[in-house]
This record gives sequence, structure tokens and C-alpha cells, in this order.
Amino acid sequence: MQSDQPKQFLDLKGRPLLVHTLDAFEACDSVDAIIVVASPDATEAISDFAAHCEKVRSVVVGGMERQDSVAEGLKAVPDDADLIVIHDG
Repeated sequence: MQSDQPKQFLDLKGRPLLVHTLDAFEACDSVDAIIVVASPDATEAISDFAAHCEKVRSVVVGGMERQDSVAEGLKAVPDDADLIVIHDG
């Protein structure tokens, strides 16, 4: 992306890219809950971006590798989830 900042924070039409993604999941009737996994240094900013989304259940800190981050996110998934979708933001 040739940027000094992480791609999820890049501006797209006046809003961070992540906000567009969250809004799409928020608007989807098939999505009941959203768990966002973030690096430790991005957790606060992402929590702020996600505050407007009613479906965001938590923002959790990821791991060293992508598979570790997925595992951390899965720990936060509600027990009654029938289907889990992982989006690489």
C-alpha cells in the first residue's frame, strides 16, 4: 500500500478503511456479532472506530503470527455461533 500507516487506518472517502469494513458487516443481516483482532498498539484506535457499531462485541489483542491472531479472535466468539467468517482487514 506504500504507506507509513497500517492499511486499516488509510483514508477512503473521509473515513478509515476499517470503518467501511465494519459498516458493511454491521449492515449485513446474517452477521450477529463482530470480533475485531488488533495489534496491541492499534487496539485503542480500533476500539474508537468500532464504537459506532452495535454488533462489535469486543476488540481483542492478536498474536505474533496471523494464525495466533485468528486463535485469539476465536476465543472471543460467542458460544452460540453457527458460522464464523474471518476477514483479513
